[in-house]
Amino acid sequence: MEIFNPSHAIIYRITPIMMSELSIDSLAIEDEEDDNNLADINFEIMQSDSKYITEDKMNDFFDSKDIASLNFLHINCRSLKKNFGPVTNLFNFLSTPLSAIMVTETWLSESLQDVFNIQGYHFFSKPRCNKSGGGVGIYVNASFECTTRLDLCYMNESIESIFIECRHPGKQPIVIGSIYRPPNTDVAVFNSDLLSILNIIHNGYRNNLVIIAGDFNLNLLNSNSHAATAEFVNNMLSYNFISAINKPTRITEQSATLIDKIFVNSVKYDYSSAIVYSDISDHLPIALHLKRCVYNVMYKASKKEYLTKRFFDAKSIENFNCQLAATNWNDLDASLSNANTTYAYDYFADVYKSIFNKHFPENNIKLTNRMTPRHPWMTKGLMKSCIKKSKLYRKFCNKRTPVNKQKYTNYRKYLKRLLDKAEQNYYHDKFKTNSGNIKETWKLLGSIFGKNIHNDTITCFNVNGVNIDNKQEIVDKFNDYLFPLVVV
Repeated sequence: MEIFNPSHAIIYRITPIMMSELSIDSLAIEDEEDDNNLADINFEIMQSDSKYITEDKMNDFFDSKDIASLNFLHINCRSLKKNFGPVTNLFNFLSTPLSAIMVTETWLSESLQDVFNIQGYHFFSKPRCNKSGGGVGIYVNASFECTTRLDLCYMNESIESIFIECRHPGKQPIVIGSIYRPPNTDVAVFNSDLLSILNIIHNGYRNNLVIIAGDFNLNLLNSNSHAATAEFVNNMLSYNFISAINKPTRITEQSATLIDKIFVNSVKYDYSSAIVYSDISDHLPIALHLKRCVYNVMYKASKKEYLTKRFFDAKSIENFNCQLAATNWNDLDASLSNANTTYAYDYFADVYKSIFNKHFPENNIKLTNRMTPRHPWMTKGLMKSCIKKSKLYRKFCNKRTPVNKQKYTNYRKYLKRLLDKAEQNYYHDKFKTNSGNIKETWKLLGSIFGKNIHNDTITCFNVNGVNIDNKQEIVDKFNDYLFPLVVV
C-alpha cells in the first residue's frame, strides 16, 4: 500500500506482516536476547525498531542520566481505581519522573477523577458522563505549566480524547494527547473526528512537538487488508505523524495485535521506543524516549545522586546509652536552679545532639537507580520479586504454553498477597505511631489518597442572606454556629 503525503510530496511504503502469517510458533522465543523478534511490521520511514523490555529495564531505557531528554509512557489501565497500585508500583523502577504518562480506559467517574494523584505530576482527566468504562487522562510532570486544549478534547461514541499544552517559561510549548477509540464503533466517524483534531494541531502547532498516544483498537498489522485501518494510518502520515511502536502490544493466548500506539510529528528527534512486559492489564505499556529535547534543564535541579541514612545497630545504641549516662549534667542542673530555662534547653539539646551524631552519623548512600524503592513499604526483596514476575510474564508472552501460564499466574497471585500485606503492615504501623497526633494523621491520609491539585478553597460565605468574605469574621460566625452544638 502506498500513502501520499501532500505536504512533502513523498511516497511512504508500508509493508506490514499479515496477521494470518502470525502464529504462536512465530511468536515463541526461547532465548532472552531474541525478545525483539516477537513480531515485525516494517515502516521504511521508521527511525528505530521497538523493543520489548522487562520492568526493571525501564530506567535504562529512559536513560535517567540524560537530562536533555523527554520520556513518555502510555498505559491502558482498564480501571485506574482497580489498578492504581500496579500503575504506581511501575514507578519503583524509575529514578526520575517522566515527562508524561498517558492513560486510557481509566473507568473513572467525575466524582473520582481527582482522587488518583501521583506525587510529582498534575493529573488531567476526561471521564465518561453518565456511562461506565472508557475515559482518558494524562499525568504531566509538575515542572510544566499546563493548559487543557478544550478544542481538541472529544467525548462521544466513537472517540475519547484529551490534549494538554505544556510549556516552560521562554520555551516553545509541546502538546500531549491521549486518545481512546471504543471497540465495535464506527471507524469512519472516528477517522472523521480524528481528522478535525489533526487539522487544528496542524494549523496551530505545525512547528511544535506533538505526542499522541492511546488505544486505537485498530490493528496496524492489518492495515493492508482493512480499509478503515489503512485510512487511519494514511490520515496520521498525511499530517506527518509516524508511529513509534511497530510490534504487538496486546498479546493473548490466541492472538498478537498492534492496537496501542505513540505517534510523533517530528523526525528531527532521535528517539527510541519500547513495549514493557507489565501485567497491569491485557495491554502492554508502551514507552517513548526522545533523546534530543529543547527542555534541557528539566530535571537538573531535582536530580539526587545520594540518599542520607543513619544506621542504628545494637553496638551503636549501646555506646550511645553509655555515653549519655556518663555525661556530666551539672551545668544543666545549675541553670534549672536559676530558672534559666532557655539556656538549660539549648545546653541539653546541644549535648544530646552531639552525642547522637557521634554514634549515629549520617551516611551518604549512592542511589542505584534501578533498585531504589519509591514506595516506603516496598523492600528490595519485593522489587526483586516484581522483576521475577515480569520475566515470567515475558516468558508466557513469548511462548504461551499452559505450563508457562500456570507458573506466571501462580507467582502473580502470590506476589500480590505479599505486596498487599506489606502495604497494610506499613500503614498500620504508621497510624499506630501517629495515634493521637491529628496533624501527622492527616499528613498520612494525604500521602495515601494524594493531594488535589485544584484550588477549591471557599472564600465567601452567606450568613443569613449576607455574603461574608473577611476571614476572621468567617471564623467567628463558624464558632457562633458550632459552639452551641458542642455544649449540647
